[in-house]
Amino acid sequence: LFRSNRRKLASHIFDKASLEQFGGSIDEASDHLEKFLSRPRLESDSYSVINGNKSIGVAHPILAEEVELELKASRPTAVGPDGIALEDIKKLNTYDIASLFNLWLKAGDLPDSVKASRTIFLPKSDGTTDISNCRPITIASALYRLFSKIITRRLAARLELNVRQKAFRPEMNGVFENSAILYALIKDAKARSKEICITTLDLAKAFDTVPHSRIVRALRKNNVDPESVDLISKMLTGTTYAEIKGLRGKPITIRNGVRQGDPLSPLLFSLFIDEIIGRLQACGPAYDFHGEKICILAFADDLTLVADNEAGMKILLKAACDFLEESGMSLNAEKCRTLCISRSPRSRKTFVNPAAKFNISDWKTGISSEIPSLCATDTFRFLGHTFDGEGKIHIDMEEIRSMLKSVKSAPLKPEQKVALIRSHLLPRLQFLFSTAEADSRKAWLIDSIIRGCVKEILHSVKAGMCTDIFYIPSRDGGLGLTSLGEFSLFSRQKALAKMAGSSDPLSKRVAEFFMERWNIARDPKVIEAARRVYQK
Repeated sequence: LFRSNRRKLASHIFDKASLEQFGGSIDEASDHLEKFLSRPRLESDSYSVINGNKSIGVAHPILAEEVELELKASRPTAVGPDGIALEDIKKLNTYDIASLFNLWLKAGDLPDSVKASRTIFLPKSDGTTDISNCRPITIASALYRLFSKIITRRLAARLELNVRQKAFRPEMNGVFENSAILYALIKDAKARSKEICITTLDLAKAFDTVPHSRIVRALRKNNVDPESVDLISKMLTGTTYAEIKGLRGKPITIRNGVRQGDPLSPLLFSLFIDEIIGRLQACGPAYDFHGEKICILAFADDLTLVADNEAGMKILLKAACDFLEESGMSLNAEKCRTLCISRSPRSRKTFVNPAAKFNISDWKTGISSEIPSLCATDTFRFLGHTFDGEGKIHIDMEEIRSMLKSVKSAPLKPEQKVALIRSHLLPRLQFLFSTAEADSRKAWLIDSIIRGCVKEILHSVKAGMCTDIFYIPSRDGGLGLTSLGEFSLFSRQKALAKMAGSSDPLSKRVAEFFMERWNIARDPKVIEAARRVYQK
């Protein structure tokens, strides 16, 4: 497994992810897919064009250069039902592939065999027989994915998403920006003794249940031409079947949802979320951050509502629930969280107020559920980071020690264990320190713990090892590890400088807030370079 699928092995060692597929019946898996993907279609209703510029088209002839560009950027993945691998496609002439794709464009649709896909189920824990505790992965034809990448690149180059949507945008670090904004809002509310209410929303089966009619409406609102809308809407359809340990389920017609794994899905889903963002911004309630109004943070389907009082939050929640009800979707109240910082009327000081309660109604059952409220000592997950009630980001040292212990005891050769630490564990830890409030002291401590673990793996605890040997590149005879201490310092400066060049006024204001906080010099050359990155 180390040679064939190192990523899967790392997930098993560090996350305790199961190496097996779902152990239930094929009929249960098929019924689960059919429940979401084959629901009756919602009719598309009226809309108004928000992009009044020249219409956007993606259905013009495909060039061989476009095919070559996407092939070079593609990596080998699992094959679809047709059995065609990426390596097989790379052996073909790019002009012939472009000609085939242009035939599909001429027909306005793709062959059913190309749109067919298979769905496997990866258990989130070992030995589970609960289908809802599995992650469905849809695998389409390699030809379909190549065609989809070309259409996606064309569409992304012309669309203008709402600045509050930070996902799937290569010109920015969306996780860093939204995490920095959230921390800055909480910090600002406390510093200026202001009230703030924050609610993280969890959309139930978001990618699987988004109606195609809402995606079509979003495309039309953004002035995508009818020919392109028709092509994309047909790309969303097709069939899939559940696959468990070689057994195939019945074919299931896809009428709802976007395929997780389809290059086009993230962009289309972002267009759908754009409509929610627009409706919430039109509601009125928001938090004022030094002149910039903000009512929502978005990263794909991770939505976070922000208001300056409880009444405003209730308005935002109702607007969000109403929109989702119109779309046949709903929120998972148990996974939502609310953090309210209130102001004491006597002392004028702020405090985390767990007494603030908000309810959301499930339109399917009519049952109203209360969103869990956080205390100052509680924590919540936000884009992979753990925040507490005070807005600080926590790093679990025990979890890091546990992961190192797992790789140390794994039945692998010493050099293979070091390779997993270098290529898989360290990137995870780098993510934890990719924040505007990265704790450099803790990063240096983790560096020391990792060096100690590597010494034990290499059986050189007693032998003296120069610290530099851990961080010298492998090609020069070192171990090629990354120092988290150095990374935490330089990554923050680089990310904030890039954020300061953003076209989003709020991101720019938050970057300035942190640059002043950390005494980071506003080098005009760095800011201008970052601005050019955003404009590309």
